[in-house]
Amino acid sequence: AAVVPKPLVIARDENEKCLIEPSVNSVRVSIKVRQSDDTEKLLCRKFAGFFTQRAEHFVILRRKPVEGYDISFLITNTHLEEMMKDRIVDFIIEFMEDIDKEIKDLKIALNTRLRAAAAAYMSQFSQRG
Repeated sequence: AAVVPKPLVIARDENEKCLIEPSVNSVRVSIKVRQSDDTEKLLCRKFAGFFTQRAEHFVILRRKPVEGYDISFLITNTHLEEMMKDRIVDFIIEFMEDIDKEIKDLKIALNTRLRAAAAAYMSQFSQRG
């Protein structure tokens, strides 16, 4: 009988962590992305939804993440036989870095657009007087 390691959580804190759940023929990697406010929560949900709707293009991406996490990957022994292991690891690490950066960039862009819209709206009132 194969010995299966226990699940492992790697966390910076409660809001940013990674769960690695090994089994006999696969490993599930779940990621919780840091979300410091409601805007980041909304953007993260939308971003994760965008990817999970396209899960068939990302072979290792699960359609539904593990509860308490934003995105989950399922890597089977078949994936490891068909793909290069180090490329899979690189992809997941890069994905984790990119999703955090993308959410921050989207938040800045959203705030910039909101500020411009608010300024345009308010300028209507200052021109009348």
